[in-house]
Amino acid sequence: MTDQRYPELTDDAIERASNKLLHEFFATCGGEITLPVPVERIAEKFLGYRIELTDQGLFADPAFLGGVDFQTETIFVTPQ
Repeated sequence: MTDQRYPELTDDAIERASNKLLHEFFATCGGEITLPVPVERIAEKFLGYRIELTDQGLFADPAFLGGVDFQTETIFVTPQ
């Protein structure tokens, strides 16, 4: 049973949404999409998320490399 708040998305739908996000972000910078994509800047400055490095709680398990808490708008990354 899937959670209706987070519907399954096709690969094409995900690609369209990510391309739209990239075009919107780079339009605010006044230019074309460049590489490498500044994912931290997009997450923090454009989307308003906070990035936190942690190896506490479930992130102490090496099987978890990171996660997102949508309520607190926090992206958790396990340091390697």
